[in-house]
Amino acid sequence: MGLMHACAYGRASSSCWLGVVLGALTARSASTRGHHVNDASSGTVDARLSSSLAYRAKALIDGGYGSPLTLASLASQLGCHPKTLGRQYQQVFGISVGHYIAAVRIQKALELLAQSDLKVEAISRMVGLRGKANLYRRLRRAVGLTPGQVRGLRRTPQHPAAD
Repeated sequence: MGLMHACAYGRASSSCWLGVVLGALTARSASTRGHHVNDASSGTVDARLSSSLAYRAKALIDGGYGSPLTLASLASQLGCHPKTLGRQYQQVFGISVGHYIAAVRIQKALELLAQSDLKVEAISRMVGLRGKANLYRRLRRAVGLTPGQVRGLRRTPQHPAAD
């Protein structure tokens, strides 16, 4: 299925293709590693604590993706050992901390590319990457597109699908 697919009412839209890209990115991050998400609501104290720690780490990532984030820095902020955080995050979300950070940065970069005319260099810095070459490489790896191609999709005229 291509990025520009027919959505509701037979029309393709920029919000639709962005949703497809973002959904594929996060699904691929979790599914290609062969992990499953454990239910942390089993009622045990350990499950609730690991869930709480994992959710607090996720909140830090979601709010601070533009700054340098590492497993060690997150663990330090949360007052735990990096291995503990990594293990518990993986158990709760089915994805490693590093892969989630990368996915969030790509997601935010795609949103900025689709919604603004900011320079690629500025966008790469805003999402916590080290320059436009890094953003190009990560986008190509994650979604198979360059920043210019992402912007080109946004500018593609939206026509109703032929019946």
